[in-house]
Amino acid sequence: MQCHLICSLPITQANWFLFYKVHEFQVMSAFGKKCRNIWGSVRHKPSAMFKKYSRQHNNGIPLGFIKSSECRMAGEHIALLRLLCLQNALKATVTSKEFTDLRVFKDASDIILCDDFWKYLFVLCRALYAPMRVLLLADQKTPAMDKLYFYVLQTDEMLPKWLSELDSRSNAFLNTTSITTMENVALAGESDNESDDSDDDSDDSDDDSIGNVSDDDVDNNNNQR
Repeated sequence: MQCHLICSLPITQANWFLFYKVHEFQVMSAFGKKCRNIWGSVRHKPSAMFKKYSRQHNNGIPLGFIKSSECRMAGEHIALLRLLCLQNALKATVTSKEFTDLRVFKDASDIILCDDFWKYLFVLCRALYAPMRVLLLADQKTPAMDKLYFYVLQTDEMLPKWLSELDSRSNAFLNTTSITTMENVALAGESDNESDDSDDDSDDSDDDSIGNVSDDDVDNNNNQR
């Protein structure tokens, strides 16, 4: 693919939607939304359990899910990046005694405990790292043509490399059985649509897209209280 095509690809919102047309990406994104519905809602016990273990795995900070939005460029991809950051907290939640005693969401829990799922998700996110960097450069509104040129070349080099590995990992994980399992995962309570205001989106700020919160921010919040 030519450099000027790659350069223009991530910067427009319409072209980011090209990634969402890939069936495998749609399956992973839909499952991420279901995970957010199950463990990120404020309406049921699993969310309280997840918040507890999220604190333990993130230095006392209850890191939550990110709600994707169609009006945000690469919103689906950013949500998957956050899901990847929550791997340890989710595994600790589904293996805890209080969660297993509920005897709910077994299919979703099985996927969470599958190492091949997380390996596939990592490679999927890694393949789009360079285009994401181009998007960040566009958002900075500062001169960075040298970095732009570098990440355009990186995109040309990295996409074929990681997409080929993604194809090989698809044979190990993303087969008909696993796809059916993820598609059949039941939602908690009502359906998780984009207009649902009862979900907890307190962690879904733009600054949280990389999953880092400083200790100073926590101290400032405590002082305000």
